[in-house]
Amino acid sequence: MRMSLKRQFLRIADRIPDLEPHIFGTKHVTPHVYCDFNGLIQAEMYSLNGVGTALDFARLRIVPFASQRLILYDADCGDDGSPTWLLASALVTEHEPFGLVAKVSRESFRSQPR
Repeated sequence: MRMSLKRQFLRIADRIPDLEPHIFGTKHVTPHVYCDFNGLIQAEMYSLNGVGTALDFARLRIVPFASQRLILYDADCGDDGSPTWLLASALVTEHEPFGLVAKVSRESFRSQPR
């Protein structure tokens, strides 16, 4: 018997320690999810099929869905060599051969110190 995608994520999330349960009525914060920015599928579209991405969804106890807003992050380094995070605002969309992908506009990329 195959488990649903949601059930698979929740089973992974149950094995990750120090997860807080969701508290209803709290302010919604756009989730930060890892994305390998080298996984470009086509112009402005990135894959959400990476292991790090799946682990972040499980850690956050979120099942990805179309039209969901995310902030994607990846490790980077600044011009002076200092470690930074590369961030981008994204919208999850459906893509025929790849399933769910993140659509990112070029203007949304930004850098933040680690």
